[in-house]
Amino acid sequence: MDKNTEEICNYAGYDYKTDYWIKVDRSYENECEQYTVSKLINKCQNRHKIIDIGCGFGRLFPSYQPYTDSQILCDYAQHLLDQAEKELKNTENTTFIQGNMYELPIDDTSCTIALSIRTLHHLNRPKVFFKQLNRILTPNGHAILEIPNKRNFLTILRFIIGRSSFNPFTKAPHKLGDTFINFHPKQIINDLKENGFKCICTKNTNFLRHPIIKKLLPLKIMIKIDKFLQSTISFMNLSPSIIVLIKKEHSI
Repeated sequence: MDKNTEEICNYAGYDYKTDYWIKVDRSYENECEQYTVSKLINKCQNRHKIIDIGCGFGRLFPSYQPYTDSQILCDYAQHLLDQAEKELKNTENTTFIQGNMYELPIDDTSCTIALSIRTLHHLNRPKVFFKQLNRILTPNGHAILEIPNKRNFLTILRFIIGRSSFNPFTKAPHKLGDTFINFHPKQIINDLKENGFKCICTKNTNFLRHPIIKKLLPLKIMIKIDKFLQSTISFMNLSPSIIVLIKKEHSI
């Protein structure tokens, strides 16, 4: 079996929408990410064609479809693409493509924006994916990526008070499973620079996603707090999810 295929986190047969998003009620996380993606999309100058890599059932489609001319939804799980195509509205200029992140079935320099949220934690070799991003983006194209942050506030606190031996300050990835990995944000930014990208903007989000907090606070209050924290302390990179806007500076 090809190494790229061996390493893929395959959601085949898994009801991602129901089991992960609805049953556990991740409305807070979803609204935070929808808001952040829309905000960063509006910072992109050329919005002709966007590709959503690891799109799942098309959860983030409403956050970018109104602002882009055409869309490509790409995922490894065909049943999730089928679900997206069936449920989404306003897909007249939308293409659905099955493929993996290490070998994107997309033409060179064919997309002006690439989006990939909640996918890096499934990649053992993110640099391979970054090379693919560079290949498919037009000159000066943008990408919006979510970094699963190993050095978030809770991991730092647990380490400082001795509740965890895991050191969140090291640059090495923190593997929580075969295909579930958290990264140091500075290391990911450095890897992106090596692959021809410049970081334009960083947004922290999902500050309050702990189950206890979600039980105590109403959703609307949580969203307001998250937006405030995002606008004030994103530079500290203390949230579990960091969403970055990057720009392709040169081909590799």
